[in-house]
Amino acid sequence: MRSYLGLALQDTLSHFPLFSQLSDRERVALEKKLKTNTFRAGQNIIRQGEPCLHAYILLQGKVEISSISTDGSALHILFHQAPAFFGMIEIFRELPYLGTVTAIEPSTTLSMTKAQYLGLLHSSHQMCLSVIQNLSDQVYQSGIDHRMRLFGDTEKILGRFLLCQAEACGEKKQDGVFVPVSLNKSQIAKSLGLSRRHVIRSFQALEKRGIIEVQSGRLFVPNLSKLKELSEKVWSGKERRHFRR
Repeated sequence: MRSYLGLALQDTLSHFPLFSQLSDRERVALEKKLKTNTFRAGQNIIRQGEPCLHAYILLQGKVEISSISTDGSALHILFHQAPAFFGMIEIFRELPYLGTVTAIEPSTTLSMTKAQYLGLLHSSHQMCLSVIQNLSDQVYQSGIDHRMRLFGDTEKILGRFLLCQAEACGEKKQDGVFVPVSLNKSQIAKSLGLSRRHVIRSFQALEKRGIIEVQSGRLFVPNLSKLKELSEKVWSGKERRHFRR
């Protein structure tokens, strides 16, 4: 389990990409604004639909992000482990949280209010730049995801999803990475905006290529670099042919 609790808080913040470029003085100022929160396994950190009054930094533990679908059922989206951030976008205008974040093991977060967060951005040029870069990455990533759906590249969409699962909660074994989470293909299809039929076909294609294995309904990645290569290849041959027209 990845944890930063054994470090002084200033040193801890330096391990988070969003705060890594801050000066020691700026990290000291940030430390004074943060509140430590602990959550037991199964406890919600934030709930979908509630107004965003705090931004959170996951310091220790693992969490599940889920959303309530139109039929009222809970839909798993992703797992995350420290370091991770929640509410950094919604807090700007106190928008409702887009999903529910639940601790799946004992977890610790740091939190700050909107006034504290905006005050920090106002006082630190570097912090403001880091937030803009982080948001730009998210917008760019959303564009990539949209383009993959536009071109029907379901294998790449599924590959990116499975890579996130493997990196967030995978257990390294001698012959690969094992993800101890049951794979529900119907839920995966819903969360990715794909049909169940396409998800099943993509699973079969990735297994045939030796990129993944499904063992008793759970994911095993024998070669993580192959899955990364598939997920990080932005332009497919189909897309290039389209733009040459």
